[in-house]
Amino acid sequence: MKRLLFLLLILFSFSFSDVLAEENGLPDLPEIGEIVSGFEVIEKDNIPDYNASAVRFLHQKSGAELIFIQNDDTNLVFSVTFNTPPDSSQGIQHILEHSLLSSSEKYPGKDVFFDMIYNGYLTFINAFTSSNYTMFPVSSVSEKQFFTASDVYLDLLFNSSLLSNPNFFYREGIRYELEDEDSPLYPVGIVYNEMKQYANDIEYSAYRKTLENLFPDTPDRFDSGGKPDEILTLTYEQALEYYHNFYAPSKAKMFLYGDADYRKFLNHIDQNYFQNSEKIDQNQNPAPQQPFSQIKIANYEHPTGIGSETENQSYIELAYGVPNDISLDEIIGLKLLLNDLFNHESFPLLDTLRQKGIGAQFQFFYDSNTLQPALFFQAAYADEGKADLLRQTIEEVLQNVVKEGINTELIDSIVSHNILAAKFKPESSTKGLDLIMEMSNAWHIMNNPFYGAHQAEHIEKIASKINEGFLEDLIQKYILQNPHAVLLSAVPKPGLLEEQETNLQVKLNEKKTAMNQEEIENLIQNTKAFAEWDAIETNSETVDKIAILKVEDLPEEINDTAVDEENLDGTRILSAVSPVPDVAGVQIINDVQEIDPETLEYFNFYTAIVGRISTENYSQEKISLLSSKYLYNKSFSLNPMSIAYRTDDFRPVFRSSWFYETSESANAFDSITEMLFRSELTEDNLEIIKTIIDEQLSFCENYKKNGLQYILHQAQSIFIPSQRYSRFFTGPNLMNFLEKLKQDIETNPKSVLEKIDQSRKAVLHKKNLLILFAGPEGSKTRFDQDVKVFIANMTDNQPTDETVKPFEYPTPDKNNGLLANTKVQNIALSASTKDIIPYHAGLSVIEKILSDELLTPEIRFTGGAYGAAIQFNLSSFLVFSYNDPNLVSTLETFSKIPEALKNTGYTQKELDQHIITAYSDYTLPKGQITAVLEGIQNQLLGKTIQDQKNEYAELKSVKLEDLPILGEKLAEALQTSQITVYGFPDTIEENAELFETITDIR
Repeated sequence: MKRLLFLLLILFSFSFSDVLAEENGLPDLPEIGEIVSGFEVIEKDNIPDYNASAVRFLHQKSGAELIFIQNDDTNLVFSVTFNTPPDSSQGIQHILEHSLLSSSEKYPGKDVFFDMIYNGYLTFINAFTSSNYTMFPVSSVSEKQFFTASDVYLDLLFNSSLLSNPNFFYREGIRYELEDEDSPLYPVGIVYNEMKQYANDIEYSAYRKTLENLFPDTPDRFDSGGKPDEILTLTYEQALEYYHNFYAPSKAKMFLYGDADYRKFLNHIDQNYFQNSEKIDQNQNPAPQQPFSQIKIANYEHPTGIGSETENQSYIELAYGVPNDISLDEIIGLKLLLNDLFNHESFPLLDTLRQKGIGAQFQFFYDSNTLQPALFFQAAYADEGKADLLRQTIEEVLQNVVKEGINTELIDSIVSHNILAAKFKPESSTKGLDLIMEMSNAWHIMNNPFYGAHQAEHIEKIASKINEGFLEDLIQKYILQNPHAVLLSAVPKPGLLEEQETNLQVKLNEKKTAMNQEEIENLIQNTKAFAEWDAIETNSETVDKIAILKVEDLPEEINDTAVDEENLDGTRILSAVSPVPDVAGVQIINDVQEIDPETLEYFNFYTAIVGRISTENYSQEKISLLSSKYLYNKSFSLNPMSIAYRTDDFRPVFRSSWFYETSESANAFDSITEMLFRSELTEDNLEIIKTIIDEQLSFCENYKKNGLQYILHQAQSIFIPSQRYSRFFTGPNLMNFLEKLKQDIETNPKSVLEKIDQSRKAVLHKKNLLILFAGPEGSKTRFDQDVKVFIANMTDNQPTDETVKPFEYPTPDKNNGLLANTKVQNIALSASTKDIIPYHAGLSVIEKILSDELLTPEIRFTGGAYGAAIQFNLSSFLVFSYNDPNLVSTLETFSKIPEALKNTGYTQKELDQHIITAYSDYTLPKGQITAVLEGIQNQLLGKTIQDQKNEYAELKSVKLEDLPILGEKLAEALQTSQITVYGFPDTIEENAELFETITDIR
């Protein structure tokens, strides 16, 4: 489970929020006390990192609140959030999130949310269920489309058709179906199937079980996403009752972001949604958890399949509950400790835990999503018998840290890294949404929205306390002397997965047996009635209201970066000036075409240990400090590089990349040089290398757990050679290599170290070396000096006239069924389009048509899967579903793709709307450095300005008469199709005739 941990460092502020607006030439903002369309200004602020001013409004009549964040960003964002604390694990919050977006009075339909996805010119649209609040954001670079999309969201939320039509609840949440008297009873629902997948994730389950035990008397013990068994007990009436309690206009917390006409926006929502609403008392905050007098020990058996590996596969969680009335300074300090210091390689905790052999991965974090803060220490792929050793070790290390004091150089390194990271926040294509998410969390959990935009200033405020033992005192108070703690072991139990599924079938059979004849007939009728309702066509009038742009309105975003190319000491360098001051980005690309796969396997492992072991000039601790202080987003990877625009031909390369502050260029290059060229491959580093092998093996286990990622990578690799190269170093082959490496390093460590060293020398050579650089005006001179020193460390292999035949990386098994620890399926079908369908940008329009007309209706709405999509590549296509309870019916839907194009019944108007939607994918906003680097890549690939214009022309030129022709070609392509299924073992084995091979990956 990925958790977003936000740390924003801003070391300066302005006194008056309007200063930023004046500098940007934006309209002045109202003063505190001023009223705009019924909204009174109650607070003003500025957010320098986003070059923004902010105003907090309170709607006088309804009590709704809105924060307007004004800057010159044309990617406008609107968001509505509600406090939605769970009172059970039935998933009401999650199901309402889905169901409310289906239809409304003003925008009736079957699923208006997807109508917007497939008919709107949007840069983002989604909804999120957090632990205690629900968020509905949408964004667009078209103000016209943005205002419409915002109105759609407001009407869906406050005038939802869900209130009168339970079918939306039955489709999105849960329903029982019975086709006839002799058929089995079975549950269906999109959220139900989504959460079945989460329930199979031991990390997610361990986290939820820990919260249940840590906060047994507060809403934090419940899973707002829903537990499958409890979702089955939820009724439509319960969902409506919850909606009326928590979704009133008076309880809305809204954000408006960007260069928007806020006065027009406020007037619209006042007149249409809030003017006639009355204030309703806010739900009272629940009482906090009474602290424990002693630590609680808990165990949890996690369901896995028969024959699954269990040794060192447990998860151990040590969590501490913290009072929810702690000070802001203490919150900042605890976040700094848990999210940064404890996870740093130079802090003694990680290394000590590894030496004890407790687990392969460790993660420490401050959980800011819960109503009451929690401090988590997690050991993954752990020995369940060492749970208490985990606790003892953590306490011993922290006791010593409190006694000796925290390394001030480490603190400096972490702060410097976050300052550098803060400079790159505006580079995000969703920077407005990112900011709103940070502020929403702070608003709902801490009732302090601007905390989410000013955490760095709070860090600056407590900086003086750090040297006075402030952090050490926090460790003592909230960890070492805190008995409100839980030590939980989540242990996999083979066979429990099948046992749970069998028990479910027994319960369903008992439920059916207990039904009388009238109830059975009613359910059969309800099943048919739902199918009839589900078959209703999309409401064309609603689509017309959403689809307000025309093809001729679409802009053309052309990247016209001026790229310089030079030869520096025999090395090709492509560079361009970036408008972002103080920071630069670098990519070093080594050609590995002539290097054999075995050598690359050793080098791939080498990339995992650089920065983790000592170098010739720096200790393990020191190089870790330098890396975090001077480098941002450093990455070392073996990946394919396209040779030219729109070709499947590629060269295998090793790519090193990082960002840095231009004033620290020498230190950044020195750190990279030490890591890549001077890491000490000696027996002094042997133990940490062994630990990293185990850690990498655990990452392979993570890879196996991600069913969607697994099938997409495998299915694409069947027809795309470059994907086979990538998969060789990330998939099952990597696990085999690591297992052998683990054995070899025990029996002959010297030989292993020599092979790693030889791989380093083979890869880091000057032949065909390519370097890309993007930096501000004047930074190139210093870069040239530092990169020369860097290049001088590379081996000087002489070019050869011989043509080296590329290695053929292995093709995955075809028509492959993967037996996994899951109760649902992830299904992919891939096929070659080479010599059948020439690739062009217009194929992305076809993706939208097929998703809208076939895949989403049949696989998601009718079948209950979480989602499905299709993707065209240069010489193949891929169609897939995920969190899918079905198999055969989904494959049957895939087979309908050609006919769906031959018989669309489309009008040109409908086709144009899909063109507009596809077009939005090509005009997503980019950060300034990102755009410059993209321009350099275009130059490298030979992608011209005319090529970019041609892409837009291809999108706009798709015609109705093209669809049946393409349908015929796809029917031909399907003759080559292969399926890859990651699913429930019983389901795959029951349909064994579909597969050429069945592989057990449990």
